[in-house]
Amino acid sequence: MENLILQQIEKYKAGINRKYPYLNGLNNEQLSAVLQTEGPILVFAGAGSGKTRVIIYRALYLIKKGLAEPNRILGVTFTNKAAGEMRERIKKTLDNQSSLPEFSTFHSFCLKVLRLHAHLIGYKESFIVLDEDDSGKLIKAAVSELNLDEKVYTISKVKAFISKHKSEYINSEETTDESSPLKKNFTNIYRNYNEKLKELNAMDFDDLIFNSVLLFEEKPFVLSFYQDFYKYIMVDEFQDTNYIQDKFIKMLAGKHKNLCVVGDDDQSIYGFRGALVDNILKFKNSFKDCKEVHLGKNYRSNESILNAASNVIRINKKRAAKDIAPVKKGGKPVKVYRFENEESESGYIAREINLLVRHAGYSYKDIAVLYRINALSRGIEAGLINNGIDYQIYGGLKFYQRKEIKDVLSFIRFAVNPQDFLSFKRSVQCVPTGAGETTVEKIKRIADENNIHIFTAFQKGLLAGIKGLKLKESGLFETERMADKSKLLDYFELILKIKETAGAAKADEIIKTVFEESGYESLLKEKAEKDVLQNNRLDNIEALIKAASNYPNIQEFLDASAMDTEIGIDKEETNKVTLATIHAAKGLEFSVVFMVGMEENIFPHAKSLGDELAIEEERRLCYVGITRAKDLLYMTCAETRKTDKGNKENNMSRFIKEIDLRNNN
Repeated sequence: MENLILQQIEKYKAGINRKYPYLNGLNNEQLSAVLQTEGPILVFAGAGSGKTRVIIYRALYLIKKGLAEPNRILGVTFTNKAAGEMRERIKKTLDNQSSLPEFSTFHSFCLKVLRLHAHLIGYKESFIVLDEDDSGKLIKAAVSELNLDEKVYTISKVKAFISKHKSEYINSEETTDESSPLKKNFTNIYRNYNEKLKELNAMDFDDLIFNSVLLFEEKPFVLSFYQDFYKYIMVDEFQDTNYIQDKFIKMLAGKHKNLCVVGDDDQSIYGFRGALVDNILKFKNSFKDCKEVHLGKNYRSNESILNAASNVIRINKKRAAKDIAPVKKGGKPVKVYRFENEESESGYIAREINLLVRHAGYSYKDIAVLYRINALSRGIEAGLINNGIDYQIYGGLKFYQRKEIKDVLSFIRFAVNPQDFLSFKRSVQCVPTGAGETTVEKIKRIADENNIHIFTAFQKGLLAGIKGLKLKESGLFETERMADKSKLLDYFELILKIKETAGAAKADEIIKTVFEESGYESLLKEKAEKDVLQNNRLDNIEALIKAASNYPNIQEFLDASAMDTEIGIDKEETNKVTLATIHAAKGLEFSVVFMVGMEENIFPHAKSLGDELAIEEERRLCYVGITRAKDLLYMTCAETRKTDKGNKENNMSRFIKEIDLRNNN
């Protein structure tokens, strides 16, 4: 009977592949996920099982079969990198036709929706999106205004409180927990922070999804439009969704119900951000007749590595029952080493890397060193440097977070959104304009007292007398001494020029104008003459201008930069070892992986000890780390490790023992 069923599958598969040849090469499970187009479908996709391929070919099949126009297919994922790769792959497959499916992150898609409709919930269309740094500044200001202790109400703790509430779709007005003075104060900070956001006509990252759900609830006709428009929706990495993301996507799929979610509960590692593994485990409870497919073949890791991963993860109780089989049989056993201290550990890793490169045919770029906490990177870096090995830290400072990039863009952000006081303050102070803290606060006070924006106050002449700004009888500004033209006047004239050209000029032209005419270019060149390392900043501005040339207008570019989309920024192919936290390495793969610091209190993290659910997430994180490796996996630990309080002894991680207990050889 089983052989007959297999024969029928192969016969059907042959017919499909003749009609749709691009489906050749998909295994039976992948093909099943592609062909089941109508209604809800849950695809459990284990590590290295080809889930991205399934999503791409599913979209392609929908188009080729005529089930939907390309732009009525929506694919949602969590990183710009993943969304960009999906866009590029399907673009090539569709022969670069003009209409393409929309592949986007949750935040980018919500930003697109809000750009069109934010005015319906009380925002101006020119609203800005604050990055983590600027969001932190607002939180600090809120804590200060409420006369609270910054050591108790730290930026990180307040951010976590606010983000948790927004991810659970609880706004500041609904937050009423006053069971203790501490919680009451957190609630007050949340309210003050939200008020400040509104004053700036700004949203933070969490607001993008929060306000999109709010928009859909308060304006059902907007939701109805998007429900009707997107006939097919696919969500990648569904195990990483939180409450509000799950709510948003189910609202969007409410009409057609053609929702395909793809993910792996064993790789749910973002509980600290509010991710709920139950969203994927209980997905079938939300939809009648939900189909389920398991992608059970791993094409990445060899058998030995995959066995190690399976031995660890199967100990978890809160997971869907499933197995994943290696396509690559055999392989060298996982190597486990325990060293006396971290210096011995890092020295061994560096020497082993050089041996692998010189004698085993690997390149440095094929190798990664992964760790649970950032603090471990210092010792590894020292070992690599001492052995002449170049490395790069993945997931470090992002391009759009660099000081020179934020400085230049702040001029444009203020010009586009005159409510953005943070951008005004940054732009007016990053070049010599004579506007110190006292001057900036005086300008803000004058604008606030007249209930107008700072730039409007300038235009109305209300800033006369500040740093050389003086109004002529004709209503135009002149300087107090024409021979000593006011740099502050130059600044406002540049902002006016940006405002006047923002709608017509190209994004790269505007950025180039700001860079040259603000004095920022001269400033960087002057610094570069004294310090050659400053040339990197000039190179970054060049990269910024080049990236902007890919966008039709400045607003689209500002939105892309707010989302940290690095499309258009050339990525240098470097032959360097990659260093990364395991969280940052999710989605990557390497021929050789070193997992360091495999000790109790480090991995699993000390904060998880005693909490069964937290330990299960740590175990999932270990599974993710192991499955980044294709050929070789090393796991290392140290008997003693330096801390701020001296040397600390740690036992070997339970995760190593869980591998050993099952005789992984």
